[in-house]
Amino acid sequence: EDAGMKALDVYTELILSLTSHPSTDKLFKVFLVLQEMKGVGADPDIACYNAILKACGTAGDMSRVRNVLNRIEIDGLVPNSKSWREILRAAAIARDSSIAEEM
Repeated sequence: EDAGMKALDVYTELILSLTSHPSTDKLFKVFLVLQEMKGVGADPDIACYNAILKACGTAGDMSRVRNVLNRIEIDGLVPNSKSWREILRAAAIARDSSIAEEM
């Protein structure tokens, strides 16, 4: 269990490191990291999903923001205040108020 948490922390930090200087390539890498993470059995927690939301938001990709929010709910997790902050920040970057209206 402890090793699993350390792996999750490493993956989350790796995702966060990819959120600076947004690009399509970095966003692609974020989802590759998520895929690898799941492949080794490390299930993302809300902190990890928040890092992914930040990456999607920084890139202004509202479609992926919505997909990640859906995945959070499918995984039985509950978005927290940081999740909603990242979602609203993403909406501002993308100039897409529809998600704010949906909440």
